[in-house]
Amino acid sequence: SVYYFPTEDDDEDGPTLKDRALEVILKGIDVFCVWDCCWVWLKFQEWVSLIVFDPFVELFITLCIVVNTMFMAMDHHDMNKEMERVLKAGNYFFTATFAIEATMKLMAMSPKYYFQEGWNIFDFIIVALSLLELGLEGVQGLSVLRSFRLLRVFKLAKSWPTLNLLISIMGRTVGALGNLTFVLCIIIFIFAVMGMQLFGKNYTDHKDRFPDGDLPRWNFTDFMHSFMIVFRVLCGEWIESMWDCMYVGDVSCIPFFLATVVIGNLVVLNLFLALLLSNFGSSSLSAPTADNDTNKIAEAFNRIGRFKSWVKRNVADCFKLIRNKLTNQISDQPSGERINQISWIWSE
Repeated sequence: SVYYFPTEDDDEDGPTLKDRALEVILKGIDVFCVWDCCWVWLKFQEWVSLIVFDPFVELFITLCIVVNTMFMAMDHHDMNKEMERVLKAGNYFFTATFAIEATMKLMAMSPKYYFQEGWNIFDFIIVALSLLELGLEGVQGLSVLRSFRLLRVFKLAKSWPTLNLLISIMGRTVGALGNLTFVLCIIIFIFAVMGMQLFGKNYTDHKDRFPDGDLPRWNFTDFMHSFMIVFRVLCGEWIESMWDCMYVGDVSCIPFFLATVVIGNLVVLNLFLALLLSNFGSSSLSAPTADNDTNKIAEAFNRIGRFKSWVKRNVADCFKLIRNKLTNQISDQPSGERINQISWIWSE
């Protein structure tokens, strides 16, 4: 039998199956995710775009995010009926507002271009989870969906350049921090297993040395407790755990805890801070770039300022016109009455 091995020349004869599948997917996205079916729809998209991307609408959405954050801060257990009713109505209003905003943007931009922006994907996910929470409001045990409403606060980054910059810098360091996190987990695992093997038997054999003969909450009897006690050491709370270990053992606990503090806390955790702070240089934070939404917020405030100036100018012109008319009327009267009325006008 003769075996045939494909060569590079064979690959150049035509597109591969992967390329064909990718081409079909892209064509499907262009057909179903770009909504430009007729001129009526295009006019409707243009009208929706003028509304949803207006600076005052962006300012209104930003104010809704701020007020919604305050409403979520007032939510607590055992509220009175009136407070609960107000917060529930507020949740309905803000959820509907954000859902309408996401829907209008989806219609104005078409799905292909809408989901190309990260913030739009984030908004869509939060809106979908909020609507899911309202739909499953009566189901018990799904209160965890309420916590996703807190993510709406991060939408402020769209109109807050510094917060947007901080989030982007932290996102860029996720890769390096992920590698360092893996190293930290290995170190915690090593010290947890070492402490369990070295001191676990002492805790079970000499637990009568503790008050009431009960084991302390922080011990090395099993892996889970060892893992938590090593994590506690990395957080800086290691003195009490070391005294408990010496209470059932001997001075060999001291080098173990000192090694854990030095290697885990003073070395690895400081590497975390050094890696994170290296990306937060003064040059990066000195001039945060403003995106489109931020410029729209500034434009909205600029419009409000121009409107206030226009109102002040027109009110001043009205007062001047009224004063001039009164002055002309007084000038046509006899001199005695004229002096009295002029003194009365200027005194006012």
